[in-house]
Amino acid sequence: MGLKLLVVEDDEGVREMLKLVLNYDGHDVIMAKDGTILDSLAEINPDIIFLDEWLCNERGSDLCRKLKANASTAGIPVILLSALMSVQQFSVQAGADGFIRKPFDLEELTAVINRYA
Repeated sequence: MGLKLLVVEDDEGVREMLKLVLNYDGHDVIMAKDGTILDSLAEINPDIIFLDEWLCNERGSDLCRKLKANASTAGIPVILLSALMSVQQFSVQAGADGFIRKPFDLEELTAVINRYA
């Protein structure tokens, strides 16, 4: 049985690629282009949040800090995404549960999902 995954990514091409791959693997995927979707987390109730570090008007690591500071969302695994390896340090400081470098290695993506299945 698949997981419910929330992907917050401002690049439409990356969003669509992730949706195709994750849907093919049997997951229920909710896509968003910015952090405003996080206001609806209670209704969405995702199993994992994939959060791009460099969104249009905000940083994924800042959003991650907010999620981890809130008792109702602190337990949701948050995986930061970025093409820059330096973001891996931000992910640890922000309390993220993981980091995946773009371009994605599909085996790594699957391994991260399986870790929380």
